[in-house]
Amino acid sequence: MRGVDLLHFCAAVVVAKHSIAAVVDQGWCTWQSLLYGVEDAQCSEGRLEFNEPADENHLSVASSWPVATSCVSGGNGTRTYCIYTDRDVARERGITIITTPSEALKLAKTTAFKDLKGYDHVKDLNAAESLRWRVEEVPGKGMGLIANRNLHAGDHIMSVSASIMIDYGLFMDIGEDVRTQMQARAIRSLPLNHQPAFLNLSTHDAVQSFEEQVDRIILTNAFDISDREIVENPEGVEDQHFFTVFPEVSRMNHDCRPNAHYFWDPNTFTQNVYAIKPVTAGEEITISYVDQCTQHERLVAESDERIVQILELQHYLRDYSKTSPATPDMAELLISLYEQERIHSRIFEAYTYAAIEYNAIGQPWMATKYARLGIQHGFVANQPTGEDHFDIKQLVDDPWGHWSYMMRRSNGEAGASTAHPEKMSI
Repeated sequence: MRGVDLLHFCAAVVVAKHSIAAVVDQGWCTWQSLLYGVEDAQCSEGRLEFNEPADENHLSVASSWPVATSCVSGGNGTRTYCIYTDRDVARERGITIITTPSEALKLAKTTAFKDLKGYDHVKDLNAAESLRWRVEEVPGKGMGLIANRNLHAGDHIMSVSASIMIDYGLFMDIGEDVRTQMQARAIRSLPLNHQPAFLNLSTHDAVQSFEEQVDRIILTNAFDISDREIVENPEGVEDQHFFTVFPEVSRMNHDCRPNAHYFWDPNTFTQNVYAIKPVTAGEEITISYVDQCTQHERLVAESDERIVQILELQHYLRDYSKTSPATPDMAELLISLYEQERIHSRIFEAYTYAAIEYNAIGQPWMATKYARLGIQHGFVANQPTGEDHFDIKQLVDDPWGHWSYMMRRSNGEAGASTAHPEKMSI
């Protein structure tokens, strides 16, 4: 999946009018419309149960979703799954979700579905084209995203809402034939003007049916999204994970050292992509999403040595005791190693270490330089929470009042450039 952490060095209501509790002896049932009763069922071979389980507050779920199907269970105590679709979200682009009724009820109560005006603030939401980029054939890769003009680190590239989200549990609890039929039905429940964006994605291989096409697209293009930031689960309740497809984002090809990075916004269910380094007009825009990085053995060995040194330096720089050997030179070396390894999406970490180390020896101006670089390059990686574990914004405002000031100096020994102006003007 596409949820690879770059810090690991390349190492994601139309409801049944009547309560349905039917056991279909000879198969999974399909309907010509999402508005149906039991009499509409057309069954295939096999045996599965369809339920609208009262024990999972199904009535509450049905009233919370514009489109909801009856549920399917693999039997033997496995969970029950249904298709839930809302065609109004994301400026009427819509989204479809296959999950349990209990999870669907939680999702329906989130900001993404309750505050549709929130999408008005998403920049270039689901743009099919842009002055910044174009989609075209890339030799040896298929379709890809190409920069139309020079991009700078921090430039917005795209924001794309999810087309489909599929509960991981579906793959464990429901057989493949039924699962693929549910996936196909879910895509067909999306608005007609949305479906082509999904269906035009690559399957990599030839397919024999619509169900197989949808399945291949999902397996080829899905990101891993957790509900951790969407809902507050009670203590002891595991986070739910979803295979999630953002069609336009999937146009970007993988690179072990990408020039763009993305973050998931739980308030709008969008994947937001920004440049993390300068991108030249005509250059392909890439992201990192799988561990498929290969190099010549000697280059791999050299890279491994740099990674070992990065981890060693981080160990020293995180030690704030009086006996720590950490110095600004170590932080400068760490920046260089990040650059050599092309870990652009996390280079804000190295800048942050440098800011702390320079401030710790009484060089507030150098500390401010690196603190500002850390803030600039950390914008994308720290979204959407904007976490500031090292109080770097405070360091920029007042390095002398920051907890790190003179931390590495013994007996109050002053370093260079410690003059404290009456009022900072940075």
